[in-house]
Amino acid sequence: MGACEKASQWQVALDLFEAMPQQRLLRDVVGVGNAICAMTKGGSWQGALQLLKTMQQEAVELDTVVCNSCLSACANAARWQEALDLLKLMTDKKLPKTTPTCNSVVRALESGGEHRRAVAVLLHEFVDEEVPDECVRPSMFRTARPSQITSQLRRSIAERLERHLDFAFQSDSGSIASPRPRGPEQTLPPRPVVAVAAKEVGSTQIAPCPFWCTEEASQALEALLAPLRPSEWNREVPFAAELKAALPAAYSDAQVVPYGSIISRFAARDADADFSLLPSDPRQGQGRHVQQRVLVEWRRGLLSRGHDCSAIGLGGRVPVLTLRWGPSKSRTADVTIGNHLGIYKSLLLREYSLLDERLCDLVLAVKRWAKLRQISGQTRGYPGGYAWTLICIAFAQCKASPSVVPSLQALAEPEIWEEDGQRYNVAWKSAEAMHRCDAATWTSASLLYAFFEFFSERFDFLNDSASVRLGCHAVNASRFRYSSSSPRLSLEDPIETDWDLGHILSAQRLCRLRAELRRAVRRLRGAPDGCLEAVFQARGRKSPR
Repeated sequence: MGACEKASQWQVALDLFEAMPQQRLLRDVVGVGNAICAMTKGGSWQGALQLLKTMQQEAVELDTVVCNSCLSACANAARWQEALDLLKLMTDKKLPKTTPTCNSVVRALESGGEHRRAVAVLLHEFVDEEVPDECVRPSMFRTARPSQITSQLRRSIAERLERHLDFAFQSDSGSIASPRPRGPEQTLPPRPVVAVAAKEVGSTQIAPCPFWCTEEASQALEALLAPLRPSEWNREVPFAAELKAALPAAYSDAQVVPYGSIISRFAARDADADFSLLPSDPRQGQGRHVQQRVLVEWRRGLLSRGHDCSAIGLGGRVPVLTLRWGPSKSRTADVTIGNHLGIYKSLLLREYSLLDERLCDLVLAVKRWAKLRQISGQTRGYPGGYAWTLICIAFAQCKASPSVVPSLQALAEPEIWEEDGQRYNVAWKSAEAMHRCDAATWTSASLLYAFFEFFSERFDFLNDSASVRLGCHAVNASRFRYSSSSPRLSLEDPIETDWDLGHILSAQRLCRLRAELRRAVRRLRGAPDGCLEAVFQARGRKSPR
């Protein structure tokens, strides 16, 4: 039953469940749990609840995993009333409420448009608690195991609900044309829209600061960046060949492609790597459960070859296989299937990295600064390395005078890539076909100082938007969707142009980020040999100045 359910053969799993009494087999909590999971994947929330009732009638003891499976079925169908009834049942039975419990209940309420009720449930029904080991059912997928509800999880869900409440409030007040979602057929936008528009009049640009164009400043920055520069650029290529050698036989003709910062030349030394499997037949990589199956088989082949593989990420929305590799297994590699958009984004950034070495220095320095000051990483609620790279490129395009790099997308004829019914422009001009911009007055050190000065003192967080695609001063044309009096970082993804990468920042985190930018400018106005050390001081340690 478990094998059939994981292979999406949910009807076969239910037939086996119905045949258990005929074979004089006891239907225990594991069997009923597999049947409920099959019902969930079959889209039958009524069947899942009926099986739960049967389980109670046959005096089978409930556990957290079974209840979580029923909650997932209710969440998929936006049955929030039934989800609340199940939550009450778990409270009455004193069953531990875990991370999947919290996520499913909140998701059911969100799908039903009950965001205020979701906030109340989150605050009163879920507390930080340890989960006893006896309620954990063995599984290779982390999402199938009960896990602790942390205060960080509760805060992140609360912030998301608050954003939806702001959206609903504006809908009710008539400031937004689209109606507020009320039923399961209507859902909120999966991602906030940035919708930037070019604005060529009144743009603010920065000229190089003579103080930071000196040889002394360049040497101070080079001393900082030298330990971070990658020692080998092509180390990922032979590892990709090792990954391909362990593929299942059915995928022997597929490609294993590295992507991410490791190919864009914006990565620090020994940075994590990303690889994606591109099957020759695109249908082979479609569907989450198909991807899970392929990665499980791939993992067996890698284990047999002595690789250190973790299956923790296989239960996520996008299944990920994680490996340790490199000298002393010090590097991490994430392997996915069919991540075409990620590859396109990485190739675009690679072309920008080939345009000018000073841009690589700027990105490397800013990403290092953000990491040391603890304002980087989506798990922390801050922009990730990809977002910081785009911010640096957007600055070098239109805020530095003269410009360091142009917009490669604006110079190319459109080329459309279709995926999941969406159309994306994946065309850009290559770095080889470009002439070097006349920006000889800029040095890497002066670019870094100008970056901090611009975003701390001149960037309009109420109206401006950073857009690598446009390559010029841009404003956020969709800011009416949110409170116009609240500063926010608007950052457009150059490929998925409806994705606002800066919306991950809450108001509190944006204040912290802007404070760090101002701190950097204050210290950079000192002598170059000492102020760089103060700027790149790890947060929590005493500054040398």
